[in-house]
Amino acid sequence: AASGVAPDEQVQPAGNTLTIADKNTLERKGYTFAGWSTSATRMAVAEYQPGDEIKITEDTTLYAVWKLDAPDKVNMKDASDIQVTSLVANWKAPDSLDGINGYVIQAASDQNFTDKVREDTVLADSSLTSATIAGLASGSVVYLRVAAYADDGYQRVYSGGAATADEALYG
Repeated sequence: AASGVAPDEQVQPAGNTLTIADKNTLERKGYTFAGWSTSATRMAVAEYQPGDEIKITEDTTLYAVWKLDAPDKVNMKDASDIQVTSLVANWKAPDSLDGINGYVIQAASDQNFTDKVREDTVLADSSLTSATIAGLASGSVVYLRVAAYADDGYQRVYSGGAATADEALYG
């Protein structure tokens, strides 16, 4: 839920121009203010930014639009317990676990991850720093990357700059 003080109500007769106000002291933990919308839905897109001018044609209510903040970057460490068709991906969790719902671990046969061979999603907890990736091709080189994600049921955002490691499988 948002906290703080909303901007003062602005009243203008139809036909006049209104300058869009700033957010004042409105804050929402884990989110960044993205602007204002005439839609009250959680999927609204910011139509207006503070300082924009709009011509008033009818009664208009503006609603704050909040963008979910991305989690801090995850640092990929290495792979362990390398077997013929599986391995364990290991990472260092971000210093702050605030807002992290889980991790996405991807395995690919190329460094650009255009040929993904596996993608697993695991839910986060404070001690989770590894996951087993199974069903890989025997004897192949596998590139791994991991990213944290936050999800509020309407938006999903990923930590930037997912770190990578490469490992060869036995076989």
